[in-house]
Amino acid sequence: MTQAVVFIALVVILLAVVWMTRRTWRAYVRLTPEDEAFDATLASLNDDQANRVSDDQLLHSLSTDEAWRRMAQDGSAKPRRERKPRRRALHR
Repeated sequence: MTQAVVFIALVVILLAVVWMTRRTWRAYVRLTPEDEAFDATLASLNDDQANRVSDDQLLHSLSTDEAWRRMAQDGSAKPRRERKPRRRALHR
C-alpha cells in the first residue's frame, strides 16, 4: 500500500514539474505583436543588406522615376570583361 502511495505521489510530482516547465517555456517564447513586427522589419533589413542595398537606399526609398532611370542605366552599361587567370611561374 505504501509503495502505491509513493508511486502516485512521484507521478503527481513529475506531472507537476512537466506542467510548470511547459508553462514557463510557453511564457518565455511567447511573442507579442510588437515583437513579431520587429522581427519582420529586421528580417526585411537583413534581406536588403544581403542583396547589397546601401543604408542610404534603405532609409530613403527611390521614386518610381529614379528607379526606372537606374534600371535603364544599369542595363545599358557595358558588361565587365572577365580576367584570365594568371599563370604561375614554375620554380624548380
